[in-house]
Order: sequence, then C-alpha cells, then structure tokens
Amino acid sequence: MQIALVHISKGVDGTPVSPVVDHLGLEMIAGILKANKHMVSQFDTMLMKKDETSLLSELEELSPELIGFTVNYANVQDTLNFIASLKELLPNTQLIAGGHYATFHLSSLLNNGFDLVVLGEGEIPMLQLADWGIEKKFQISGLAWLSGKTVFQNKPAIPPDLKFLPEADRELLPYITSFPRGCYKIAVEGSRGCLYNCRFCSIAATQSLSKNSNCRRMKNPVLLAEEIENLVKKFGIKDFWFMDPDFLGSSRNIPTIHKLGDEILRRGLDITLEIDTRSDAINEETIKILKASGLKTVFLGIESFDQLTLNSFSKGTVVQQNLNAIEILENHGIRPVLGTILFHPNSSIRQLKREHSFLRQIGYEKTQMLFRLKMYRGSRICAEEKDCGGRGVTQGEDYGWEINDPKLNLAWLMFDYCRTALLDIVFNDLTSLFRKGFLDTERFLLLTDESYHTLGDCVDMILEAIPEQQENCPNTMELQNSLQEILLNTRMKIFKSL
Repeated sequence: MQIALVHISKGVDGTPVSPVVDHLGLEMIAGILKANKHMVSQFDTMLMKKDETSLLSELEELSPELIGFTVNYANVQDTLNFIASLKELLPNTQLIAGGHYATFHLSSLLNNGFDLVVLGEGEIPMLQLADWGIEKKFQISGLAWLSGKTVFQNKPAIPPDLKFLPEADRELLPYITSFPRGCYKIAVEGSRGCLYNCRFCSIAATQSLSKNSNCRRMKNPVLLAEEIENLVKKFGIKDFWFMDPDFLGSSRNIPTIHKLGDEILRRGLDITLEIDTRSDAINEETIKILKASGLKTVFLGIESFDQLTLNSFSKGTVVQQNLNAIEILENHGIRPVLGTILFHPNSSIRQLKREHSFLRQIGYEKTQMLFRLKMYRGSRICAEEKDCGGRGVTQGEDYGWEINDPKLNLAWLMFDYCRTALLDIVFNDLTSLFRKGFLDTERFLLLTDESYHTLGDCVDMILEAIPEQQENCPNTMELQNSLQEILLNTRMKIFKSL
C-alpha cells in the first residue's frame, strides 16, 4: 500500500535555543510499515523547508491510499486547514490523525475532516490498517471514526514490545543535517512509558487507556548504542536527544542506564546527549557515567520549589531533592533546564515569592521560560478542576484555566509581559544576527542567558509591588512602565556588547 506520513511543523526555527528535531513517532511508524513491504513517504514542512502549497501538489501526485498526520497543540489548526484543501484533491484517500493531542481530542478532529484517529501508540494500528485495509477498521484496536454524528471507538491497542519494533526510518535526516551543528538534535528513545502519575501529565492518561499505567518498557542498551553508532556513521550526526518521558526512571532501571553509558563509551562515540528526567532519579554515579558518554543537558521536571505545590501535583518529590539534583548536575558541568510551574489554580503571592527566592539564586536562564500550568485534556488535573469546565487547552494554545484572584492575575500579566519581551530579544533580534553570521553559537547562547537572567530583576519588582496582605493592587501602567525600563536597559546592554 502507498502511504504518506506528514508533520505540519512551524514551531522551531533551527537556532541553538530552538533546535530542529526529527519526528521520531512518524519515523517509527515508517520503519514498521517499510519492514512489512509498504511504500512510505515522509514529509515534514520544517525539516524540508516546504510550503503547504507544494506539499499539496506532491501528495496529489503521489495519491497515497492513507495519509497519517501527527497532530499537537501547536500545529492542529494549520493541519486542519491543510486537510480541508487536501480532501478536495484526494477525496478517496483516508486521512488519519495521531499523537497525544489526537487521542484526547478525537471527536473534534473527526468532526473537522479526519476519517480516523489513532489512540495511543501508532505502530500497530497503522500497520494493521495498511495490511488489512480500511474496510477492516472495526477489527483494529486503537482506532476511532465517525459514522453520521456518532463517534465509534475500538478498544485501545496493546502497546508493542519495543524489542520487536524495527528501527526508525530516517529518510529525512539529510534535511536536518543541513542546519549548522548546534541548531538540531536527533531524536532517539531508550524507553516508553512512565512509572509515575503526576496530576498535570497526559502521558499517564495515555498509558491508562491501554491498562498500562505505571509501566515502563525499555530498549536493550547494547542495541540502542548500536543504533546511535549507526546514525553517527551514516549521517555524521553528533547530537542526540532522548525523548523518553523519564529517561532515568526508578532505581531498578539504573543498571540498564549504566550499561547504555558504558556501551557508548566503549564504542568511542564523540557525541552529546540530552535527556529528560525527574529530580529524584539524579544520583552521582549515574550522572558521572552519562557525563563520560556525552551528557551535556538535562531537562529536569522539578515543577516547583514549594512543597504544597508538589503535593498538589502528586509529584512524589520534595523540595530538597530538586535542589540536590541541580547541585549534582552543575557540579558535573551539566546544564540543567528546569521545568517549572509557578502559576496554577492554587497559586498565591506567598508561594510565588518562595519559588522566586530559589530561582533568583539558580538563575531564570536555567528554566524553560514557560511557568504557567497547561491543563492538557486527559490529565487528572484537567478532569478534576472545575475551572473552565475541564475543557483543557484549546487550539489557540491558551492554558485551559483562568486566574480569578486579581493580585495573582496581575502578577501573571506582568510576569508574562516581561517573559515575552525577553523571548522576543532572543527569537527575533539575536536570531536575526545569528542567521546573518554576526554571532557564533557560543556567543548566541551567552547573550540568550543574559537576556533570560533579567527576568529575575523583573520578578523582584513585580512581587515587591504586589502586597501579600492588602487588597489593593498597584497601578498597572506604572508597574509596566518600570518593567519596560528594565527590559530596554537589557536590550541596550546586550547590543552595546556586540
């Protein structure tokens, strides 16, 4: 069968702070389809620098029987607009949506043009669709479709054993390696699933659909090191990002992680690694081994430095673990990138001050620069909170909940005003200079850190201006003008240094 897999992607710009990453999910599906003799073409508008008009023409000429789209909060509207045009060109082609977003927004997607939605992991449902044909959809686990106005949904597919999956098909990697080094990362995975059940996370909800909660499936570390080595040899790739929800996992996973690090080191691979994990998984021995094998950056989902907040998220960690993890990473010369959720339905000015006191010392440049909870549909917090009727994040990428307390809302508005202004310096001004060759990667990253560090000064002013006890809020315009002066001084300082 002729199949196309499509990612409508506009969310990154190919710079050191917004690196291009290949879509491992589609590559894995392509791998299993090709291994079973199906003809597969992959399209990623960002990697291929392809506009949607030319993509429409290519798909019309290819005329595949199935087209699978990966859908997320950032690209859903662009994807829906695209398939509206595509259906006119290929009315007999089945259009399929997949991914976390698709799993929990299946009704909306089916009512807006998609013929099918894959629930959860896509390899097995897509292979069975290709093998058996659309007329057998009633027998394929993990599919949903619309008949009339009724949504029909088969039971979720059993997640595959990773050792039986073929390697990802990497046909688009020549596009990604056309970017300068430091501006892209190659996606790999050592495992799937998470052992935890944080209230704000939709990964746990996806697992629960297939009765697979609190379960983690790991790849063989020797075969994984071999896969990485093959990518290095074939494409000259040096920079890898493990997409696992929690790369380190629990203590029983540590021997496998150590084996992977040892295997990479034994093969003499001169590479860099980035991982995502939790603070309670960080320990000296593991970080030392991974550092030797190339670990440079760790996204650390600490969420909060406030214990009541951690408890309300069912995070299962304590503040001291967060601090210890950051200290271990920095002692080994590894860059922590902190996932922090300062603003949430139970936030208070007192809690924000507590969080800020820690981040001021650590440096806001070591955060993800997001800070406000997004209530993803499927997560427990979205289902349990009454704010916004549990609708979750909408297509417009809002947060899925409102801040009702006037002082807290003012704090967020000013916080977000400063945050977006600093992001603008990086993603517009510095990025423009980088693309024109006036900044190298090292200088670009240094100036990015200087920009983001300024957020600490801004938050000092915001929290000092908003009284914890008094009901009255400060004059918004006066506060914004004062903050604007800090931001302008930062911009001037950065550009004077060039």
